Amino acid sequence: MLRSRLKESHEIEVRKEDITKTSFVSNSFDAVYGNSFLHHLPDNYAFLKETYRILSPGGVIVMTGEPTISAAFLESVIMNNIIKLLVFFHLKKKKENIPDAPVTDIWLYEENSLRAMLSEVGFSDIIIKKMGVFVPLFNWPTSLILGLFKRDSMQPVTYWKFFGWLDKKLFFWLPANNHSHFVIAARKPNN
Repeated sequence: MLRSRLKESHEIEVRKEDITKTSFVSNSFDAVYGNSFLHHLPDNYAFLKETYRILSPGGVIVMTGEPTISAAFLESVIMNNIIKLLVFFHLKKKKENIPDAPVTDIWLYEENSLRAMLSEVGFSDIIIKKMGVFVPLFNWPTSLILGLFKRDSMQPVTYWKFFGWLDKKLFFWLPANNHSHFVIAARKPNN
């Protein structure tokens, strides 16, 4: 599927690998990037150790969209309360015995433990940036509304830029764990 989405002009090699035990040569990459995936992996240490192994000295790992311990609350609080109001006013029936949703987020991260994990593996120059209060609060409701009216539930770039800007202006003082996601960067030391 990925190959079909790539343009021929891109020089990208598509490989299927176990990201905890790759076939890549040690010290062979300058950077490893991933978006919103670490929290789906059963063994974060195995992935980070393998990434450390394949990074060249001075190489960096960058991961975006990794959920904090507050992510689930921030992403669902508005919609859960809207549903409760609809049930209260008898506009929606209360569903009994709702089966549990499949678990996709195995991990929710706390800043200090994430920093400790990266450090234990050997990474240095660890930077962990906090992101998201308004963006996750309104993500589910706006996706639902856009899906109903536009048949496309993805918010436009202006949504992300505006609420991201508001987050930075209004919630800069909040501790990192009270935001919804982390952007993480770390470096393999030069030996």
